Amino acid sequence: MDTRVNLARLLSPSTLAVVGANEKLGMSNNAVLPMLESGREVSLVNPNRDMLYGQAAFSSLTAVGRPVDAVLALVNSERSLDVVEEAAALGCGGVVIAAAGFVEQGEQGAALQERLQSIARSSGLAIVGPNCSGFKNVPLGVNLFTGGRLDLRPGGVAVVSQSGFLVRSAMAAAKERDLGVSIAVSSGNEAVCDLADYVAVLAADEHTSVICLVIETIRRPGEFFEAVAVARTAGKPVIARSSSAAAIGLGGSCSRTPARSPMPAGSTTSRSGNTASSAPATSTSCSIPPSCSPSCPSSDAPASNGSA
Repeated sequence: MDTRVNLARLLSPSTLAVVGANEKLGMSNNAVLPMLESGREVSLVNPNRDMLYGQAAFSSLTAVGRPVDAVLALVNSERSLDVVEEAAALGCGGVVIAAAGFVEQGEQGAALQERLQSIARSSGLAIVGPNCSGFKNVPLGVNLFTGGRLDLRPGGVAVVSQSGFLVRSAMAAAKERDLGVSIAVSSGNEAVCDLADYVAVLAADEHTSVICLVIETIRRPGEFFEAVAVARTAGKPVIARSSSAAAIGLGGSCSRTPARSPMPAGSTTSRSGNTASSAPATSTSCSIPPSCSPSCPSSDAPASNGSA
């Protein structure tokens, strides 16, 4: 199956599982408790527990007895590969990998990430992360976000950030301003699914009306700008901001023209003057509307990782 089809299934799931769920683990509590409190059914997987959060635990994903749309892996990097292999074999939609320890940590981590990519590409499994804080689908009451609890109002603003810290900052700003949020994603290392995929999926999401991006890197510029054009055709503006600009709280106006990868007409970008590492992301002067330009704290921090 196509990875983007599975990414849409992952971000708007009917069935959910958390592997490595543990009532003593803060990231597990951040994700699981809000969903249980809202009445969402979640399969909790931990081979070392018979009961979790007042319900029977499963020894493995296979023991759940059905393919799961969205799996949150709260285990270390090597164990996360086992979860991905099992999810791919079962026909799951995708896996959110919270753990660090991949390409950002040298040759051994890079080898793990290559194995992850190989499994996902051969199966079409979608991956959020690794080294990320997960995601929230607010209208559906789905909370696979590990970076702290935030109760948001459902609405049309989608947010994607490669930094878990900054996506949480954006969500906090939305809450303060009473802005409705559709989907918020911490995309992390983007080993499999990258900005191009998220923009394409959000362009087709029925709850999303505007797509806000906090960008460190555009890994596939051609595919990214194609996805922006699709969003534009769907009547959904794409508003992009560099992570450095967001981190220091710069204003919303800018002017920058790169030598390549021009931004299609109809998209809007705010930049600090620093170029994204894989490709520049702007070509036009612009001003971000206040409703989609969250004021973020003055320093960045690593995305949450998960090993348990």
